[in-house]
Amino acid sequence: MKDKKISKLGAILVSFIMLAFTINVAAQGQHHKFTKQELTDFIHAVKKVIPIQKEGQEKMAIKIRKNDFTVKEYNDILSKIQKKKDVDLPRKRMQAFNVLAAEVKKIQEEYHLKIAHELNNEGLTMDKYDEILVAYQKDPEVKSRINKLMQENN
Repeated sequence: MKDKKISKLGAILVSFIMLAFTINVAAQGQHHKFTKQELTDFIHAVKKVIPIQKEGQEKMAIKIRKNDFTVKEYNDILSKIQKKKDVDLPRKRMQAFNVLAAEVKKIQEEYHLKIAHELNNEGLTMDKYDEILVAYQKDPEVKSRINKLMQENN
């Protein structure tokens, strides 16, 4: 019974972690109207955010490896929990995973705040950044405008 409680706690924790870093902007099929300044701010922000994201990912990978998991194993367990599949791990290993997931969540929160700070410095909110990012990925017009601005700034 205690193992099921631990697994449920892990699943809730994992769900929260994934929600915190999932972009939930429904952008497909929308026509986006961003000002030139918003797109310029986005370009400047991307240049600052990418190194922060890489640093955070590396810090999480190090934490995972130091806790005797591989990144692949950690991600596989995470994926199974998210899909509500059984995770076939010994009790102590599952407990270790749950503790690790909480530590990884703290790292994610720390880097989320760093990113939010940099975005704020560039005049963007996290929501606006996410909106432009999704539009860049899904709207050829926005992608073209951003690419053109990047070329002009080089």
